[in-house]
Amino acid sequence: MAQEPNVDSSMTLRSPWKDQRRFGPKEDDYIDFDHFVISRIEPGKIWLEPSYEAGLFGPISVPKKATEMLREGWEMSCALGRIQGRWRIMEMGSVYPL
Repeated sequence: MAQEPNVDSSMTLRSPWKDQRRFGPKEDDYIDFDHFVISRIEPGKIWLEPSYEAGLFGPISVPKKATEMLREGWEMSCALGRIQGRWRIMEMGSVYPL
């Protein structure tokens, strides 16, 4: 039986951009902390669907190791910001495997 990825390791998702929070996105480019469904995964990239309306955010660059652990259909709680035209994880909560 295949072993499930270590969900607690998902905190590595935001680490490359933690220093960019001080610059912050503009108000229109910030998606408040919410639950998102992982709808697509490629090495080093994910796409997220918000729980509150139709739409898709991505690609969101994340460490390749994180995309090896995640699965489509899982939920994430996080906040997103668009900085220099690219979506980034600004705050990270939990990942919920389904």
